[in-house]
Amino acid sequence: MTAPIIGELADLFPDDVTIEPYNTADENGDTTYGTAFTVKARVVGRTKLVADSDGQEHVSSVQAVLAGAYGVTAEDRFTLPARFSTNPRDPSDIAARQPRAIAVDRESDENGAHHETVQFSNSRLRAF
Repeated sequence: MTAPIIGELADLFPDDVTIEPYNTADENGDTTYGTAFTVKARVVGRTKLVADSDGQEHVSSVQAVLAGAYGVTAEDRFTLPARFSTNPRDPSDIAARQPRAIAVDRESDENGAHHETVQFSNSRLRAF
């Protein structure tokens, strides 16, 4: 995990995204996650064609640009801001703000990774 983007660029990341790292899945498909942590991000709604880790193409309707490189994976669980809920009548419905991640793009330069973009798939997920 690298240090988050700080300083003058902080204003470009107005959102909070909560991340729960993937731990395990049992034989019934029940998944467990590690301790949640919250990072600054810029969450935007736009349509984009992306490939998952198996090369399958999916339509991403929301992307979260994280203000740092945290080593997240598409198996982690992400909670987006309330305006990206699939249940706009109840912003407290946390499950409605946890879309499936398709892919994570890690951007780097000569100093190493500096930020990650998480691509989400959910045809009902839109900003309200």
